[in-house]
Amino acid sequence: MRELIQSKPFIAHWIGVLFTQLGSFFTLIALPWLVLEVSNNDPVILAIVLAAWGLPHSILLLVGGVLADRIGAVKLLIMSRVIFVVFTLIFACSLWLNFYSITWLAVSAFCLGCCSALGNPAAQSLLPRILPVSALLQANGVLMGSMQVSQVIGPMLAGVVIWQVKEVFSVSSLGSYDYFAVVFAIDAGLVFCGLCIFTRHFRWENVPLQTKQSITEALKFSVTYCTRHYNFKVVLGYLMLVSILLYGPLVTLIPLFAKTQLQLAEQGLSWLYAAQGIGAVCGAGLVMLIKPKHRHLGFYILIGDAIAACALWILGSAAQSLWVMCIALLVMGVIAGFVMVAGMTWFQAHVEPKILGSIVGVVLFCVHGLIPLSAMFTGMLIKLFSIPELTTVLALCTGLLCCFGLLSKRIRRMGKVKEVSV
Repeated sequence: MRELIQSKPFIAHWIGVLFTQLGSFFTLIALPWLVLEVSNNDPVILAIVLAAWGLPHSILLLVGGVLADRIGAVKLLIMSRVIFVVFTLIFACSLWLNFYSITWLAVSAFCLGCCSALGNPAAQSLLPRILPVSALLQANGVLMGSMQVSQVIGPMLAGVVIWQVKEVFSVSSLGSYDYFAVVFAIDAGLVFCGLCIFTRHFRWENVPLQTKQSITEALKFSVTYCTRHYNFKVVLGYLMLVSILLYGPLVTLIPLFAKTQLQLAEQGLSWLYAAQGIGAVCGAGLVMLIKPKHRHLGFYILIGDAIAACALWILGSAAQSLWVMCIALLVMGVIAGFVMVAGMTWFQAHVEPKILGSIVGVVLFCVHGLIPLSAMFTGMLIKLFSIPELTTVLALCTGLLCCFGLLSKRIRRMGKVKEVSV
């Protein structure tokens, strides 16, 4: 821990990520609520707009990883955050001027998602460049744990701010959705503050081009590297399936639960996200406490996801009880936090720094890339099936996947690593 405290670049990166993450939860609360307000609670339109926000993660995460290696993680991170601030302020101004068509909401969500997708691989690949391998587990635990603390504080703060601003503007009658403009402007302001702190200790780096490969060739290399690795392809394939079955549907289900099932206001939605965040903090702390060995990591993850599948089934079956839903999301948050910290540390420790950005891009694509499509299909399926029926099927499929993984020695020991040559 002393290494982390004494590292000014880590502290600057930590605070910058914390401010950025805190701001993102204002958008996380405001965007789906705005869409539900404009669309009269239409789950398909909600799913489409959220998919537009997440779609860049299906496309640009891989490109962002390659760019982080080619032009430098610091440069890409600064550029993506600057553009994010500009786009968010433009979107806030449009809401202030009462321009909020469904098409514009989808386009704006797509632009914001692009900035996030390009910057994420750079942020994740920065730690091994500023810290020794021995400090990565603690650094990831502190960084991701703090991000999840912001998930507890951020949604609750956002819910209170949205409610207070809504009260002010409903009295002054300045417009139907003017209060959302203030919320998105707060997001832009927090990201800007984090960017100012980050740039005080990180300079605009000029990274010499170490390869003549085009971006397409670099993408092909990173994908080939992962598919030829002894266990990378098993880990990534498993992560993709779990994202589709478990975490993608939550993107659409949580706002719907809050507004249509529980009849809650914006503050109620923040409670659900906060419960998930508290669980993720506990999961990050659990990794730092257990310090799982690589050969046992797959076993822990499979057991954890089986428990998360049970929590998903309870979530759908108890959609009328706020406290039961919060407990279910708390459990799912613990599992997600454990997997995030342990998994990212595992990848960072077994990939060469010069290609880490590209590989992290592939990892993030497998984790987040299919979530938008899963969220969109969930919104469409809700039109055909009831929520308890849908969550039961998803939980059952996830549980069967985990059981199969536990019975397979190759999957159960997917954390055991052998070298690869490409």
